[in-house]
Amino acid sequence: MTKKTYPFSDIEMHPGDILYSSIGRSTYYVGHSVIIGTDYLIKEAIPGKPSGHTLTIEQFWGRHREGDRITLLRADEGAHEAAKWATENLGKVQDYFIGNFDINNIEKNYCSKFIVQAYYY
Repeated sequence: MTKKTYPFSDIEMHPGDILYSSIGRSTYYVGHSVIIGTDYLIKEAIPGKPSGHTLTIEQFWGRHREGDRITLLRADEGAHEAAKWATENLGKVQDYFIGNFDINNIEKNYCSKFIVQAYYY
């Protein structure tokens, strides 16, 4: 696959990268985190049915307003395995439920828990 870069930059995308959108109007005044899958698509858990959702980096960037801060977090190890897990298990995420802290429950999930699970498993 052709290497991709993040919009408006020359920073190369890597599977397993985590993007954190800071608190603001674009994130309904809560932070939001996503992971880059092995296919270079965004994997996220969001409210709605089903909760597991995929979008392109351009779609992700397009939902943010000018001046919003998006932070790139990149692991020293385990990123590709986390990206693979996220890509393979996203379809299991059915309900957005922030009150479920069970690391083994994939069906009821939220954005940061899904990323923790990807790196954990």
